[in-house]
Amino acid sequence: MKISFSATFLTSLALGFLFVTGRSIIDGAVLNSGFNYQLLGFEFSDYAFYGFMYCYHYLLIINLLISLTYLLYQCFLHRLELKIRISYLYHKLKIWQKDEDKLIDKESFYNKKRIEYNSSEKFNLLDELLKQASFSYFFFIVTSLLIYWALLIWVSKSNDGQKDALSDVLGGVTYIENSGQKYFLILCGKERCLYATKDFEHYYNSKKDEMNTNVLEKVNIVSANYKNVNFKAYILNKIQAVDGNIVTLQINLDPKTNIDRKNFDCNLNLISTPPKIMNNIKEETHHALSLQETRSINNLIDENDSKTYFISYFLPQGQEIKNLYYDNLPSNSLKIECLNNQMISLNNRFNSALKTL
Repeated sequence: MKISFSATFLTSLALGFLFVTGRSIIDGAVLNSGFNYQLLGFEFSDYAFYGFMYCYHYLLIINLLISLTYLLYQCFLHRLELKIRISYLYHKLKIWQKDEDKLIDKESFYNKKRIEYNSSEKFNLLDELLKQASFSYFFFIVTSLLIYWALLIWVSKSNDGQKDALSDVLGGVTYIENSGQKYFLILCGKERCLYATKDFEHYYNSKKDEMNTNVLEKVNIVSANYKNVNFKAYILNKIQAVDGNIVTLQINLDPKTNIDRKNFDCNLNLISTPPKIMNNIKEETHHALSLQETRSINNLIDENDSKTYFISYFLPQGQEIKNLYYDNLPSNSLKIECLNNQMISLNNRFNSALKTL
């Protein structure tokens, strides 16, 4: 049995693997939208690029396993020559250890050993067939496992595409606006781009450069205990309510931070001021609201992967956002009090307006 691997075959195999995995990633990213990803205008190079970005380490492992299998196969085919070579090196090592000045003719040594091994081993057709068959079965099993593993990677990349689409939209700060709604980019092809709202209830696609992009307004963050905070805040939207507005903020954490997002509702307070500050008017502090709409978006977030959080506040009429104040709670009792205050703050004055969110 003779097997030969050409560079063209291996390159084609690698590109094929990158193509199908990249296509699976893109398909997963747009799966929930119901939009046909082929209409976005992706080319072969785009699929291969996505496949490489997500699967280059798998490709290295597969190439390593193929190389090791091929090496074992070559060792099996040339086992006699390998055995003679090892014997020759061992013989030279013994001479060196004895410090003998003795020259060995390599060709003569090899011929002598070939004769010895051939005469000592009786040829048995059945044994030879079993050896060849054993390696054939081994090669078949290894190849089948590699193909099965590649298929598992291919299928799993669809889920990775969905996770990345979720992370990109929830953490995105650049958006387009259509029919009064803000849409955030999922991905772009050569021809068109696909967008989604933060709650993934609405999708929109458009040609490249057809829509003007905007950036969410940034909110200043101050803290008495921390010189530098490891997150940024943006105003996602303002919805009019009775006697004021419901303001939803998007918090983007630094990927390296270990801040617990679950405490943000109590650790972050909104500071507001009137449009024109007067000497006898003080700043107002607003606690986070416990809204079903905000919780629904936060429930979409994967705690292990995403570094985004959404939080809402009630901003009285005539007030403007000055900054966010961040502080850690010193005790669990204060945290419980904070959570209770959130529910109390949802008074009847604007409960009816909240239902329209």
